Amino acid sequence: MIKFILALMWALLGVPLSFIAKGSNFYLCLLVALAPVTLTVWSKRREDATANKHFDELLRLAGMPRVQGLNHLEMGTGIAIDRAQRKILLVVGKAAKAYSFDDIRSWEGRKGQRGGRAVGYGMQGTLAAGASNMSDAQRADAETGFFVTMRDIERAQWRISMFIDADRARWTEILQQAVNESPAGVRHANA
Repeated sequence: MIKFILALMWALLGVPLSFIAKGSNFYLCLLVALAPVTLTVWSKRREDATANKHFDELLRLAGMPRVQGLNHLEMGTGIAIDRAQRKILLVVGKAAKAYSFDDIRSWEGRKGQRGGRAVGYGMQGTLAAGASNMSDAQRADAETGFFVTMRDIERAQWRISMFIDADRARWTEILQQAVNESPAGVRHANA
């Protein structure tokens, strides 16, 4: 996201300069201005396609079908469930593991609070405030997601990226129904 914002800022500065340029410099300035945005969008689409292939391969290795609505993939993290086999697949980066529903201890959707309130005066103050606000945003992003706690000594908690409130609420309900309301279900710790 930060790469996209920086590329967009570059373009916003460069496009007006391209209109000031005369002759063939116009196209060169326009190309220089729009190249970072184009490359960022292309790179993001390529990353998403690679992540989808990786997720599909992990599902296949876990013996789980990709069922519409019972999987979520976002920013290199993912979750999928198979109600028939009573399995859950969790993915964070290169780490992935399939568990039985019986190994689920709890789950919770959380949203970190962004600061973004630091204001600076002058060049140094503005830079310091911007750095503080970016730090607050990164911390809030790390605290936002869908957290699943498992009966696992090696990795007890998994954070699945979910920045949309409705997605977190939906997955809370999906696990509530799949785990607690199915035969031999376990009780959710927060229920």
